[in-house]
Amino acid sequence: MKKEPNKSRSIQSELLRMAEGFADGSIKSPSKSSNEWNLVGVGDGIEDWEFTNEAIKSLLREHYSNKGNPFTQVKIDSRDQLGDYLRERDYAIVHTRHGHRFQKGIFNHFGDFPEGNRQVVHSSNSSRHSVIRNSGILIHSQAEGVFLGAALFMEESIIHEFLGIPSGETPILLPSHRRSFEGIQVEIDSMLMWVNGGHTYMAIFEVKGTSRKTPDWSGGYSYHQVKNTAMVVAGRLDQNASYNTTIIPVYFRNEWTNNSDKWTARLDRFDPLDGISSTPEIISSLDILHLPR
Repeated sequence: MKKEPNKSRSIQSELLRMAEGFADGSIKSPSKSSNEWNLVGVGDGIEDWEFTNEAIKSLLREHYSNKGNPFTQVKIDSRDQLGDYLRERDYAIVHTRHGHRFQKGIFNHFGDFPEGNRQVVHSSNSSRHSVIRNSGILIHSQAEGVFLGAALFMEESIIHEFLGIPSGETPILLPSHRRSFEGIQVEIDSMLMWVNGGHTYMAIFEVKGTSRKTPDWSGGYSYHQVKNTAMVVAGRLDQNASYNTTIIPVYFRNEWTNNSDKWTARLDRFDPLDGISSTPEIISSLDILHLPR
């Protein structure tokens, strides 16, 4: 296997080479009883070959002494997490009920964060900020969920307004967890839930952070990840709850550096999705500057 800068990208590229080999006949096709590959088409195209977590485990066992979580090897949040060979051949990875497949056209699977038309506010510097600053929690922990929790505590009013949470409403905060539906597993970084007029709202957060002096978000975000997370949450609702529930995907990005006592929170809110075929669209963006660490 050709090694790339990290394990995940190496695994992805090797799996694409295998699917390519099955399609053009240069590698013997797996048997029908294989638990690593499924034939979902004629077999002469790369997209006809679906690979399972067992195929990922096999490569981890052979090349990395069985070290690594198969789920995280193909959990792709942005274009820059794709293997070099995938980018060379213009393939993305999508998750299916029974595994994962390659699909042609990276452009069709990723979006970009808007740089303009963003609401920009400065830290309100209230007594809540002193609580976070004096605790030193953001100095001693750089966990993504800690930054989100701190922002929700310090800037509750502006973030609630941004999300459309009515004044005086107290939403429920659910921490990081995994869910699955019809064989598709997703990781939810956090959720806010509230009820207004008998209607339930769920804001599903995807949280990312960077400590680079000059943050680089040019890799964008994965349409598939946004859609799958929303669809898995929706899939677990009964018919009545589904009719009375709106799911709002939200991206939360934190930017900080070790030599600064300030950081920035960037939020991007998506239009609620109509279905798995719809394309995620960011409808509003908020930047909160000079938050204390």
